[in-house]
Amino acid sequence: MRIILFHLFILFISFVSYAQPDASPEKHWVKVEELTDEFEGSELDDSKWLNYHPYWAGRPPSTFKRENVSVSGGFLKLKSTVANYDQQGNWVHSACVSSKTKAMKPGYYSEARIKCPTLSMTGAYWFQGSYSEIDVIENFGAPTAPAFAGHETHMKTNLHYYKDGWENDVSTPWEGDILEPACNETFFTYGVWWKDAETVIFYLDGKEVHTSKTGGPFNENMYMFFDMETFTWGVGLPTIESLEDSTKNIQYVDWVRTYKMEYKPGSVPVEGVHFDPDTIVLKNRGETRILLPVITPNDATNQNVSWKSDNTGVAPVKPNGEVKAMRSGTATITCTSDDGNKQGNILVIVDYTTDLNALKQKEGMVNIFPNPVKGDSFNINVAVETRDYTVKISDITGKVVYQKLTADKSLTINRNVLGSKGIYLVTIYSPKFNVVRKISCY
Repeated sequence: MRIILFHLFILFISFVSYAQPDASPEKHWVKVEELTDEFEGSELDDSKWLNYHPYWAGRPPSTFKRENVSVSGGFLKLKSTVANYDQQGNWVHSACVSSKTKAMKPGYYSEARIKCPTLSMTGAYWFQGSYSEIDVIENFGAPTAPAFAGHETHMKTNLHYYKDGWENDVSTPWEGDILEPACNETFFTYGVWWKDAETVIFYLDGKEVHTSKTGGPFNENMYMFFDMETFTWGVGLPTIESLEDSTKNIQYVDWVRTYKMEYKPGSVPVEGVHFDPDTIVLKNRGETRILLPVITPNDATNQNVSWKSDNTGVAPVKPNGEVKAMRSGTATITCTSDDGNKQGNILVIVDYTTDLNALKQKEGMVNIFPNPVKGDSFNINVAVETRDYTVKISDITGKVVYQKLTADKSLTINRNVLGSKGIYLVTIYSPKFNVVRKISCY
């Protein structure tokens, strides 16, 4: 009777599935077939998988062996066994399954239902490229070292960024004592959303459990791996008895499913965000204005945006786009679309002494040359009756690349401060004077 109930339980959990992270209104999740498998049948699908690691033999004292990988009963099975009973050299034979190609990409969500082995080895599900790595789990089912007692209930994740070599690896480890029961006693669905180059979000049974920031930009495609590894440090090595026990030495993968986000049929993506006009003046302390971005095309499906001010002391902005005048100065307000991360900027000038027409008249008293900037430098001449004033130069994203408080009426600025070709805003202001000019850099 117990055997029947156990098989019914296994059958039930094989059909358990969890939803992907919420998609934006205009998109939905679509399966990535080359990283998805239910592991039905009697052998590994060689159109998708390798039964070995394409460029690594394994972690000593273990080595990967192809014959330790099998598919049966609806499961991918990775087994570890004894290679040398004298426990010398690489005395453990372990297993690894790899995707045939680097098919995992930024933006993808992947999840796998796994039961870890009852061994002092990792049961691992991970991704790796040429300089970056995502470890969804590196769980220990039965650590032999006393210091790791009880860690079979820990979900262990990590990120590695090693563009300058492994000796300069920047790792971002995390673990949570959140598995109930232990990882070797039942199946859990472990998931990861590689949201963007800086953000990786981990999931357990469909629930978000942790967000990690990468040690550098993860901008490359990666292989997918399932494997078992020994560690000579910390956790302790497996026992010969456990490696010979078929109820303990196998890691089971029920299924793996990977998804990418695509536009729904008929959805219209956002192509750009801008403002017309791209400069406004607020003349009274406390004055407010609702900013209205122009989203192109105008029938884009998702019109939601977020807001940010680069100078909240002058003009903070609310989530609804309402900007408020706090004190004299300038602020660049950036509007970012939820769909596509498109950005537009509007310059807010807070000036209690003048209006936009007066500012335009004063523009003739500021000369910036050459414009476009083509040589090694450019000049700013100011013929305004004022003492100290500020020169601020920002790119089209609102990032300030140059700022100086000066009384000089003539400045020579090295073009290298601009960084790259493009359009820049030059703001020249004092408590009683504001001028904004656009310059081009070739």
